[in-house]
Amino acid sequence: MEIDGLISAVQYGIPAVRKAIYAWKYGSVKEMGEVLGNLFLRYMEKHKTIFENFGGAVIQPIPLHKRRLLARGFNQAEFLADVLCRSLGYKKIDVLARTKSTVPQSELNDEERLENLNYAFQLRGSCELKGKMVILVDDVFTSGATMNECAKLLKSAGAKEVWGVTLARG
Repeated sequence: MEIDGLISAVQYGIPAVRKAIYAWKYGSVKEMGEVLGNLFLRYMEKHKTIFENFGGAVIQPIPLHKRRLLARGFNQAEFLADVLCRSLGYKKIDVLARTKSTVPQSELNDEERLENLNYAFQLRGSCELKGKMVILVDDVFTSGATMNECAKLLKSAGAKEVWGVTLARG
């Protein structure tokens, strides 16, 4: 595993959680973002002592490919990252780009997920991450393929540690 730790607010296996996230991402029920964002925020604020150990950390949302961003109209990871930044006062960075349009990870098994993400991300320009703690934010963590692929790139740019923070964990 490339990520150094993972913090998730809820279990993805809870049917109401799964339905809410699906409605938000794929059903264009944008109001669900506020509900899920509040759930995420309440959990993270309750456990913010964990984040205090990350002094000087920066937040990086998992990027969407521009086609998926246009189709969906928003990046759910960016939405959650903004919630976290406002609450905990961390700085959001934008040093990762999704350069390959991929099949949604939710449609693949673990082995296919790894293959699907080969060369899907790259670092944007020059980024100074040497010695920094990076908190990667996404909506759902299942196999860890996306987080680990991004963490590998961030560490290659000098990040000291990369932690994953998600709304839900499968």
